[in-house]
Amino acid sequence: INGIYKLLMYIVNKIFYYRTNQLLVDIKPSPESYVIVTGAASGIGKDISLLFAGKGFSLVLIDISKDLELYTKELQNKFKNQEFKSLVMDLSKDTSPQTIYNTIINDWKLKEVA
Repeated sequence: INGIYKLLMYIVNKIFYYRTNQLLVDIKPSPESYVIVTGAASGIGKDISLLFAGKGFSLVLIDISKDLELYTKELQNKFKNQEFKSLVMDLSKDTSPQTIYNTIINDWKLKEVA
């Protein structure tokens, strides 16, 4: 059963990656543009962050896992021309949206964020 599950998840991820990649063809990144990816340390969030990084976007990565900082360093080593910022936090907290805003806009002074 475990092998079947892994095979199904592999197929789902490949289909998702292929379709999303098609949708991003016309989007042109700029050095000042950042994409926010939540759940970025694992699963689909990790796949999405890799997809956007591969397209040349800088990223703001958010996840509850402490593994996020290691993953952020891996991306920075792989994609030298982009910037990657990480924010380890629990998005289920009521204060999370304000914390994200304050960090991105006030502390990091990022202007173009999607």
